[in-house]
Amino acid sequence: MSGEGEGGERLILRTGVVVAGAYADRVRRVLFAQLSQKIKSGELDAREVARAAGELNTILYEAFVRNLALSKGD
Repeated sequence: MSGEGEGGERLILRTGVVVAGAYADRVRRVLFAQLSQKIKSGELDAREVARAAGELNTILYEAFVRNLALSKGD
């Protein structure tokens, strides 16, 4: 996944292959791992990263479950 970060910085989130039932946890863990240095330095707030992960997971849920009709094992 990619998108615009603060200041127009392009971010890419690489989770690898994940079953539909585990994507939410994997996305959150990978996001925190990739941003750990910015969180430790105080450049990013961990609560904001968690909020953004939740927002992204909501969008992915809509795409995977509602639009593509995937089940947890897919």
